[in-house]
Amino acid sequence: MAQGSFNVTGRIEAPGVRIELRHYAPGAPLRQTSVQPVYTLGLRMGATAVRARYPGLAGGEDFRGLGPVVFRPAARPWQVESPGASARVLLCAIDPDRFEALAGRGFADDPSALLGSFDIRSSFIAECLALLEREAIDPGGESALLVDRVTDAMLLELRHHMREPPDEGGTLDAGALRHIEKALFAIEDAYPRAEEIAAVLGLSVRALQSRFREVTGEPLGSYIARIQFRKAAALLRTTDLPLKTVAWRVGFAHAGNFSTAFRRRFGVTPSEYRKGR
Repeated sequence: MAQGSFNVTGRIEAPGVRIELRHYAPGAPLRQTSVQPVYTLGLRMGATAVRARYPGLAGGEDFRGLGPVVFRPAARPWQVESPGASARVLLCAIDPDRFEALAGRGFADDPSALLGSFDIRSSFIAECLALLEREAIDPGGESALLVDRVTDAMLLELRHHMREPPDEGGTLDAGALRHIEKALFAIEDAYPRAEEIAAVLGLSVRALQSRFREVTGEPLGSYIARIQFRKAAALLRTTDLPLKTVAWRVGFAHAGNFSTAFRRRFGVTPSEYRKGR
């Protein structure tokens, strides 16, 4: 991520996680070396050319361009070159205890894995960071809960992306299904498209849909919808959130559309379901 002077224009905190929306000010080109005590995932907005390297890492001595999504491990020297242009970065800083409890630390010390950390090509992580950016701009009373759940989903995906790269054929086993389900429950305002789930698992969309039906006996779209409404029912049973908020949490932009779909599936309206809890 870009270095130098910056202003924090949005911040949210959850246990072991800090979200910051940073605006880096224009300045002179720089080269800076630093070591940080936390793990970070960052989303860079804009086309600013920034390069970085890991001094002393076998194979990592050369500067490499940073992609939109960047992972940086804790306690490892990092050197960055920036042209000094303005930039906007959404930074997700995760304490080591929380990070390593879920994602482990072995891959963070693996040179071959770290060489991929300059450009994390996961549309799922990118979408999660974009969601956190929107939340940092306009935080609400449940922002910390959103950060908590989305961070866990990103760490599971990062572990899969960096530590367990699939072979050309990919896999779809019980562990992968649990991975998908946890990620779907963590997302707050939308559900990923088949292309995004396929990217998480290292499969083509056609292979994902075929193997998903083969393993589970149902189409992928039906599976996503089933989890979507399981989550909606749980929110109605266990919270007093407004109907509009519940609809948004499970990916519906309009409460009316959510009510219609919920009644079609359960035979009662969301309000009637909540009263009967």
